[in-house]
Amino acid sequence: MSRMDRAIEGLQVGGRRGFLRGLLPAVALLVLCVPLLVARQALERRSEAYAQRLEVIQQEQRLAAARRKAAMSVHYSDAALAQLGRQVGLVNRDWSRLLGSLVPEGGSVRLLAVNVDPAAGMVRVSGTGTRAGDANAYSALLEQRGVAHDVRLLSLEPAGGQVTFEVVARWRD
Repeated sequence: MSRMDRAIEGLQVGGRRGFLRGLLPAVALLVLCVPLLVARQALERRSEAYAQRLEVIQQEQRLAAARRKAAMSVHYSDAALAQLGRQVGLVNRDWSRLLGSLVPEGGSVRLLAVNVDPAAGMVRVSGTGTRAGDANAYSALLEQRGVAHDVRLLSLEPAGGQVTFEVVARWRD
C-alpha cells in the first residue's frame, strides 16, 4: 500500500479524531488573525482621519498663502521703487561710524542729545561746554573727522557758567 493510500485510510478510519486534528490549527489561526484584522481596520480608520485632517490643514495653508500673495501683489511704479531704494539706502547707513565720529574729545564738551534724520542725511547735536570756544572746536572736529560735512553751529547760549550749543551737519557714507 502506498503512502497516499495509508493517509487517506487514516483520515477515513480516524473519523472524528482526524477531523479535530485538521480543525484545531484552523481555529487557532482564526483566533490569532481576528484581533489582527480588527487592529488593522482601526489603524486604517485612524490613518484616514489623519489624512483628512492633513488635507484640511494643507488647504487652509494654500488659502492663507494665496491671501498673503494677493495682499503683497501691489505693483509700484519705477519711480516709487527708486524712491524706496533710496530710502532703504539712507536708513542702512554705517551707524557705528557716524555715532563714533560724534563723540567729543576731552572732557570740555558733553553731548546732551543727538537727533538723526536718515532721509535727509542730517544730524543735529546738542551739547554743553565750559566756554564758546569749546563749541567752535567741536564743530571743527566734526568737519575734520570727515564723516560729517556742511557743519553749522546753529545756536550758542551762555547759561550759568556753561555754554549750551547746537550743531547741524550732513553726513557722508
